[in-house]
Amino acid sequence: MTGRASSPVRTAAATVISSRYAISPSRIGGVPVECATQWSCRLKAWFDQVVRVNKTFTFDLARGDRPLEPVLSSKTVIALTACGEFGFGSGELNEGGDHLVPHLRSVSRYLGMSEFHHVGVEYQEFADHRHEASKAAASRSVRDLGARLASLAASEAA
Repeated sequence: MTGRASSPVRTAAATVISSRYAISPSRIGGVPVECATQWSCRLKAWFDQVVRVNKTFTFDLARGDRPLEPVLSSKTVIALTACGEFGFGSGELNEGGDHLVPHLRSVSRYLGMSEFHHVGVEYQEFADHRHEASKAAASRSVRDLGARLASLAASEAA
């Protein structure tokens, strides 16, 4: 939310959104990477509505330097991203230039994340064979991840 006072309607809507999140076992987010791998305003607004004190995390100064603690647990967060540039992995050309995925990992902790998976498509601005290869690799990764998570869910349900 912004610095403005929260209206009862906004507060009620945020409570409903947060409650729906609390009962879902996983969350899949398609994230458009905007402005050099920064948050999109829609994603930021979603987090502002879902991450709620005493709903998804607690705040207690008695915990010292780590007063925030998640309330939820066992959530799987899957981030699907697409960006124009490339090479944000360890040892690659743009290492350290991705500000979105590390931040998602960090704030997802307050959503009860126990697992975080990221699949990204790169080279979008180049629109060449590298982009096509990245799309194909991401498609395989999503398919494999889906199969792995479905198998895990089935074995937990049995």
